[in-house]
Amino acid sequence: MKVLSFLGLLLFVSMYLIISNDPLPYFDKKTAEILFQYHSTFFDQLFIIVTYLNNVESVLIISIIVSIYLINKKRFKALLFYLFTIVTATISTYFFKIYIMRNRPDNGLLDINSYAFPSWHATLSVVLSLLVFIIFNEYIKNSRVKKFFISFIFIWPLLIGFSRVYLNVHWLSDVLAGWGLGLFIVSTSTLFFKYFNENSTIKF
Repeated sequence: MKVLSFLGLLLFVSMYLIISNDPLPYFDKKTAEILFQYHSTFFDQLFIIVTYLNNVESVLIISIIVSIYLINKKRFKALLFYLFTIVTATISTYFFKIYIMRNRPDNGLLDINSYAFPSWHATLSVVLSLLVFIIFNEYIKNSRVKKFFISFIFIWPLLIGFSRVYLNVHWLSDVLAGWGLGLFIVSTSTLFFKYFNENSTIKF
């Protein structure tokens, strides 16, 4: 977890330093230009649906379901860990958005007024997928289901991140920074909770 925490922080800081030196680096412009060539009505609608699966309402619904399950199982420390990490990720993302004040690309397919860096959707996609895996991994005995969970950790953030760039509501660096921030927050939160609960009689 320490390595993942470091890698997440490194990715976030690297993206921040890059856009601080060049507000619109080459790889951001080039990615937007390439994806623009593949726009179609079908893909536009498809990735609008994909990105909505990780919006505020969706995250709230998932969090309510997870919270009810953990309360029912009396896993209160796991619930605290989940809620703390989600809230920390959300607050951190919006703090950096306001602090950095990077504008979104022009002509996005969705009407969004907030700042771009880092991507909240990218951050929360990493946070949600990792939290679900960490909390429920020990209960998964079926090897096929476990493989699906592991695949989900990688595929879900990639899909959400790609949808944000495809829809032209984020630059690639916004998404990369969001992934890094999400990885850092989950890893650090996990280390924090395990440190203070390692001698606990209540299952974390």
